[in-house]
Amino acid sequence: MGHLVTYKVPATHLVINNATRKKRLAWAQKKRKEGWNWGRTVFIDEAMFKLGGLARPRKVWMVRGREPYRPRLHQGGVGLKTIIAFSMSPSLPTKMVFCTDWRGEGYRNFLRDHITKGRRDPVIIMHDNAPSHRARIVRSFQRERLVIDAHQPPNSPDTQPVENVIAWLKNRVYGKNRVFTSLDELQAVLEEAFAEFRSNQTMRKNLALSLPGRIQRIIEAKGGWP
Repeated sequence: MGHLVTYKVPATHLVINNATRKKRLAWAQKKRKEGWNWGRTVFIDEAMFKLGGLARPRKVWMVRGREPYRPRLHQGGVGLKTIIAFSMSPSLPTKMVFCTDWRGEGYRNFLRDHITKGRRDPVIIMHDNAPSHRARIVRSFQRERLVIDAHQPPNSPDTQPVENVIAWLKNRVYGKNRVFTSLDELQAVLEEAFAEFRSNQTMRKNLALSLPGRIQRIIEAKGGWP
C-alpha cells in the first residue's frame, strides 16, 4: 500500500514509438556493419549551465516507510550557453566554447573556428538532430569542408557519449547542492571541471570506444531502450 509524499523525483525516459524504434535499430545495424572509427570521431552537443536554485517538490506514489527523496537542485535563472566537443584522439579537438548563438549560423561558426580550422583531412563528427545541426548553412559547410556526419538517430541520447560528459560536468559543478550567485563564479568552476575532463585521456578513450557496446545493446533491444 502506498501513500502520497513529496520530494521524490520520478525517473523518466524518452518515449520511443515504433517509427523511432525502427530508425534506431536501422542506425545501429548500419553503424555496426560499416565499422566506424569512433576513435577518430568528434562528439558534439550543446549544454546550458545556469545559476542553481531549489527544485520544486514533486508528488508521486512511493512505498510507505521508505525515506523520501529531498528536493534536488535544479538550474534556474540566467546561465552560460556552451558547445562541448571531445575526441579520444589528441590530434582532434576537445573543447568547451561559451557562445550566445545556438542557431544554425552560430553552430556553423563553431565547426569552422574550432573543429575544421587548419585541417585538410576530413573530420568525422557526431551530433544530434537539433534544428541548428540540420540547418542548410551547416549542411552546406559540411559538404564544403568534408565534414562527415555520423548521423545520430532521433531520440537517442544513449548513443551519444558527450551526454555522459555533460552529466559528469554538472555533477562536478553542482555537486553537494552548490549554488552560484554570479556567472563569473560559475564559469570559473565550469572551466576548471572541463580542464579536468580534457586531461583525463582514459575517460575520453573509454567514452569514445563505448559506441560498439551501445550499438550492440540497441540491436539486442530491437531499437528500444537497452
